Amino acid sequence: MISLFERLLKYYNFTIEDYKAWVSLGREDDIPKPNDDKFFAMIERIKLAVKNGEKIVIYGDYDADGITSTSIMYMTLKELNAEVGYFIPSRYVEGYGLYAGRVDQFAEKGYKLLITVDNGVSRFDEVKRAKDKGMDVIIIDHHTIQEKLPEADFIFHQTYSNVTDHNISAAFLTLIVSHGLLGYYRPYYIVLAGIAALSDSMPVTKANVALLRLTFRYIEKYKYYNILSLGTDPIIDEKYLNYQIIPKLNAIGRIETTIKINDAVKFLTSDDHRTISYYASRLDAYNKKRKELTSSFSESNIRYIGGACIYESNLPLGLGGLLANRIMSEKKLPTIVLSRKEDEVVASLRTPENYDIIESLKDLEGLDEFGGHKNAAGLSFPYNKKEEMIIEISSRLIPSKEIIKRTAIELNIDEITSDSYKLISSFGPYGNSHPSPIFHLNISNQAFHSFTSNPKHIVAKVADVTIIYFNGRDKLNINGYTDLYGRFELNDYRGNTTLQFIVEFSTSENEIVLIK
Repeated sequence: MISLFERLLKYYNFTIEDYKAWVSLGREDDIPKPNDDKFFAMIERIKLAVKNGEKIVIYGDYDADGITSTSIMYMTLKELNAEVGYFIPSRYVEGYGLYAGRVDQFAEKGYKLLITVDNGVSRFDEVKRAKDKGMDVIIIDHHTIQEKLPEADFIFHQTYSNVTDHNISAAFLTLIVSHGLLGYYRPYYIVLAGIAALSDSMPVTKANVALLRLTFRYIEKYKYYNILSLGTDPIIDEKYLNYQIIPKLNAIGRIETTIKINDAVKFLTSDDHRTISYYASRLDAYNKKRKELTSSFSESNIRYIGGACIYESNLPLGLGGLLANRIMSEKKLPTIVLSRKEDEVVASLRTPENYDIIESLKDLEGLDEFGGHKNAAGLSFPYNKKEEMIIEISSRLIPSKEIIKRTAIELNIDEITSDSYKLISSFGPYGNSHPSPIFHLNISNQAFHSFTSNPKHIVAKVADVTIIYFNGRDKLNINGYTDLYGRFELNDYRGNTTLQFIVEFSTSENEIVLIK
């Protein structure tokens, strides 16, 4: 068997040079710095607005990327003593993107410079409306751009502006603008941009790797109360941000139906501990409500059409995707969660990995809106066409006949050491397009015993690792040994840090390619 290092290189298709470049990322110098006349002209326009005392307004979005982007831009401009305000739209009132009614209000209040963050590149009419009312418009957005662009004064976008050759979050773009205005990076702004990189599932490559490493380092170093008030896990990594911080920042936009969503920006931009604690408790309450609402679903409400699960929900629209993912994960079938919004049906789609929603529905007529990714998408259509659209969509969701091959790294028990874990960790951070490695272990069934609280869950202590297999009691092989596939993670319980192996599956319908 080749060395563990060689197996990891093979798993990620890295050369030794690739690995050296990978581990070297993590400095502020690794953050892209535009060298473009349009970028510098945009910076000068913002500085001129500050100098002349023009009123500036930032228009964000209701998810974690939009909230962090708005916070970075707002705090940056406040540092420059600008006359600046901000607005986060409600998913249920203004909806996504620049809203004409708010543009009118901004004009009435005398704002002269409108900066959109995490939205704008698809808002042609609203941008024109702002221009017609005497405002200059700057768009900072990372979403896919079309051949035609809004007639904004400046558009800052990762590929359009030649910043990177891969997607980065709007908060990362805003961080770059902040540096252009201030001449330096505020570590806290880097942390906010790093949170957005994970919340928006940006590809973990190049600049995003550097950003995430800086994020973990600065949280550890500066112990920002705004962040730590949402999650106290002493291990600061992707899991900490993904499970303790990001859900709480996203929950307010999913649950809150009024402009109180702007409280999330107040939370991130405050330096008063009492204020931060108050808003942290509110964000935690929104997240608990979100979990409560999506914790269960009624089996009797599920219809099966064309091999898909159809579920009509009366939950807030912002929870449709979470509910669809929950049903899909349990049923292992394409799932469509439907919600009614006046005379429109809003649908959230989730599928197993051997489906492609975008490809299946790319030429479907009758949709008002449609967007998303291969296994997760959202769309809408007129309510009076609900049944025919459901039947048509369901019939198009057909699994690929291609056999999905999953790769795993063969690991011997005696290789499970703290040094091995350090080596594995050097291939992080992990996320979209760069997941944590899956390992294969062959374990004696005799090593396992059931959880006291739930006998379906089993655990084993082997060498220096605790192996946990949720719902694994009935999945062990009868021949005495079981092939387990899973991932390693560190766990801290009351100050005691242990290495765990979380089993994902023991048998699979997918073909497994073992790296030995």
